[in-house]
Amino acid sequence: MAINSTGLQPDREADGNQHRSLSTLAPDAVEALSSTSLRCVECSALYPALEMGQPPRYRCDCGGVLDVETEFKLPQQAAASNSEVDSMLYGFDSELDGGTPSAGSPWRQIFDERAANPPIWSISSDKMLLDGSGVWRYRELILPAPERFVVTRPEGNTSLYPVGIENCGVGRIGHRQIGAYAGLERFFLKHEGENPTGSFKDRGMTVGVTMANLLGAKAVACASTGNTSASLASYAAQAGLEGIVFLPAGHVAGGKLAQSLAYGARTVQIEGDFDDAMRLVEQVCNELASTC
Repeated sequence: MAINSTGLQPDREADGNQHRSLSTLAPDAVEALSSTSLRCVECSALYPALEMGQPPRYRCDCGGVLDVETEFKLPQQAAASNSEVDSMLYGFDSELDGGTPSAGSPWRQIFDERAANPPIWSISSDKMLLDGSGVWRYRELILPAPERFVVTRPEGNTSLYPVGIENCGVGRIGHRQIGAYAGLERFFLKHEGENPTGSFKDRGMTVGVTMANLLGAKAVACASTGNTSASLASYAAQAGLEGIVFLPAGHVAGGKLAQSLAYGARTVQIEGDFDDAMRLVEQVCNELASTC
């Protein structure tokens, strides 16, 4: 399928002279990106998050998948030397392990305070949304993005439902049957359907679209058989970006297709499977690299 058949037109010359570069980004975005790298899970090659004069990198030169690495930055309230970071992150909890208080207590205190504080619009709507997100509540451990770039609805903080044989409560026979099937006295199910678009994909999409926002993208694109398309369309709309979704025809639930359309994403059904749709996404993003 050619790019023109989607109605999308490249807005740059083929030689890539108009690729985004660090010089076109806001200073605080450059600072955030300077501590973020991409590492190949196959050959361990390391790349900067944004290479000067180059389009965004989606794969390693060897073809491997790239993982994101970032430097942890301690919150001001939990100031500590760099040598203490590991112990703060991986210290044990006295309540769980029967030992002394965890070295991670300062982190836990900050994260718990964010969750406990009631929303106060007068302080900062951005901060309120971040603190109310089950993802950005832990922002120091996720992505060093300035608050103004974060795109959140907010997501996460979905409920835990007791379904164990003993902890499911009185009168919840159906719940107890789940615990009995699993053979567990205490058992909880986390309901990810409570996320904004009804799936766990919102947890990752908030970070992905935030990264696109940080990089100065004007559009985001994905291949999907349902949940991802709805999530991308939603977060693209929230960020004011164009959403482009490629779907294998006949393989997407009606509810998810409806969400993509309702959120205003450019939705393209193709003949083929998910892999075909993914190849088309990479083609579009490479040819529209100054935008996507």
